[in-house]
Amino acid sequence: MNACITTKFLGPTRTKGARIKARVHFSSVTVNWDYSMDCWLNHAFAADYLAKTMGWHKLGYTVHAASSPDDSTYAHILVFNSPE
Repeated sequence: MNACITTKFLGPTRTKGARIKARVHFSSVTVNWDYSMDCWLNHAFAADYLAKTMGWHKLGYTVHAASSPDDSTYAHILVFNSPE
């Protein structure tokens, strides 16, 4: 089983700071931008947070990720460990 989580940068508005939106299938989460982390880590954190809310952390997986040329969108491919 594999899954693809996409993450997208959402710029600040008048009422909200910068955020990252992570989506998979029909589920999504939005997490606040952490200024102590770089761009890559913010996107990875959002993808990992969504994977945990889906309960996938219990299955174990390896993540392969790539970004768009402007670093605003990332794709995180989760390759789940096969049961032995």
